Amino acid sequence: MKVKVDERGRITIPKAMRRKLVIERTVDLRVEEGRIVIYPVSKSRKQTTLIESSKEV
Repeated sequence: MKVKVDERGRITIPKAMRRKLVIERTVDLRVEEGRIVIYPVSKSRKQTTLIESSKEV
C-alpha cells in the first residue's frame, strides 16, 4: 500500500493502513531521526506509531 499526496500537500493514508497502524483520519507526520513519526491529532489515542522511512508504506 502506498500513501498519496494531493496538489495541496495533504497525505492520504489508505483505510486498511490506518486500521493496521490504529490511527485516526487526521494525523501529524514528523520526520525524527530518519523515521516518520505519526502523532494522532485526536486526544483518544496516546500512542505514537513509528514507520521506518526506508520501508514502502
